[in-house]
Amino acid sequence: MSKQTKLQTKKITSANASASTSQREILLAEDLQQCQTQAPEDVEALILKVSESFGATMEEKLSKFSETLDKISTTLDDHSMRITAAEQRVSDVEDEVTGLGKRLAEAEKKIVSLVNCVDDLENRSRRDNIRIINLKEGTEGTNPIQFFETWLPSVLGLDKRPSAVTRIKMDRAHRSLGSLQGARPRPVIIKLHNSRDKQRIMAAVKAAPVLEHDGERITINQDLSSAVREKRRAFNAVCRVLIDKGIRFNMRFPCHTHPDAPRRHAQVFLSERSRGFRPGFGLRT
Repeated sequence: MSKQTKLQTKKITSANASASTSQREILLAEDLQQCQTQAPEDVEALILKVSESFGATMEEKLSKFSETLDKISTTLDDHSMRITAAEQRVSDVEDEVTGLGKRLAEAEKKIVSLVNCVDDLENRSRRDNIRIINLKEGTEGTNPIQFFETWLPSVLGLDKRPSAVTRIKMDRAHRSLGSLQGARPRPVIIKLHNSRDKQRIMAAVKAAPVLEHDGERITINQDLSSAVREKRRAFNAVCRVLIDKGIRFNMRFPCHTHPDAPRRHAQVFLSERSRGFRPGFGLRT
């Protein structure tokens, strides 16, 4: 649309508005003139009629407005009741959670205590067991008990000691459960019949510098629970340093290292360790 057309449209609209205003003014003037020509009684009647009409209209409007306010008030009351009920439920849940938190803490303490008791019982049940590490699979043949009753005294040198009981009685001997993992053989677990045989074996292991079978180095340890073995693995780096230093040590139950070296050797080791591990065994401490 061009500017000229817009201007013409505005002029026409203004002209129509002016005409409408003039028409209302003319009608108002006519009404006033009619009121002036009418009798006073007719004017009062007209005013009364207008007043009643206006009052009825206002009453109708106010009635609708009042109904709307009543609905809003009812809705607010309903929302207030719901909010109060929700706050009460939240408060009840918080009270229950507080009680459950205390009960959960107590249950955790009991669980820790029970786990420790179970681990202690498991280690006690393994007290007469030994574990042979890195023995080739199939070495024991089809009769493990018969094989290890003769093999253990031979490899530990117990059969060469004079006036010593060479036979070691066993209740069970088997590989640890689980499938083979690569070329690494599964450990052998042996349940000894007598506790004294366990002491003789561990003493012989401690006295022997190296144990070998078919050119492979083997290790004989006491059988412990998986939890204790996991804790002892944390000492592998320290044990490796002690072995490289030529310091003999033993691991006391459950997981405490105790060097067998003289005090001066231990002091030298600690002073060197304070300056840092050898390359390849860890960072400075």
